[in-house]
Amino acid sequence: SEVGVLVHNAATAAFLAGYFRTGMPLVEKVITVDGCVKEPKNIIAPIGTPLHDIFSFCGGFTEAPEKIVMGGPMMGVAQFSLDTTVVKQTNALLALGARAAHVRPESVCLKCGKCVDACPMSLAPLFISACVEKRMIEDTEKYHVADCVECGCCSFVCPSRIPLVQYFRFAKSEIWAREREKNAADQAKERFEFK
Repeated sequence: SEVGVLVHNAATAAFLAGYFRTGMPLVEKVITVDGCVKEPKNIIAPIGTPLHDIFSFCGGFTEAPEKIVMGGPMMGVAQFSLDTTVVKQTNALLALGARAAHVRPESVCLKCGKCVDACPMSLAPLFISACVEKRMIEDTEKYHVADCVECGCCSFVCPSRIPLVQYFRFAKSEIWAREREKNAADQAKERFEFK
């Protein structure tokens, strides 16, 4: 938006076309259901449908899932319950069995640079994560942590299994919280000086 361009995915463009034609708001989503389900498929589900109904419609599970991910394997978010419902951002549901959900333990950064090569935003994830580990949150800004799109490529290629995206989310939330506090303090100061 800063350069006058909006980027939308195909589903958003299709919804907008339908909305302008009919006036119908977003009430359903096309969802890819995959993983340890008996019948992986693409379905159309009403917003608000519980996840357990979605998986039942797909024949249930082939094994007890260890993790349910809403979204894709790179950027998806683990869900705590099958009572969670489909929301407007839901585009995929992945049921991960024990083998697929197993996470190897994190080890020390090897400084191999694979995360740098994989980053589509040309960031330096190894330096950002080092700043987060040392709680030097302000220093993450000079490495442009706010430009991270949280695609998960860096975490995926990391041979040390460092959860880089989680580090970046934490850093961004800390920066935004500090900015909110600063803005609130500035507004309070302006009101006090105005009186």
